[in-house]
Amino acid sequence: MIGITAYCKLVETYGGGPPIYIPRLAEVEREQRDESIHKEFTGRNYKELAKKYRLTEMSIKRILKKERQKEAVN
Repeated sequence: MIGITAYCKLVETYGGGPPIYIPRLAEVEREQRDESIHKEFTGRNYKELAKKYRLTEMSIKRILKKERQKEAVN
């Protein structure tokens, strides 16, 4: 929750226009985690990253693939 004061300021600033998207905290945290995994990847440390972030090696590989694709677009 952002509080009524912050909400009123958002409405005052953006009210009447198109809807704005405010991501959930979990989504932001996941994106930050995935970026960290990508930065920490050395080319062979799947197992270490999986242990550090409490994920499977397959999840690490999926995250790295997604981060590489984002990097290629930018």
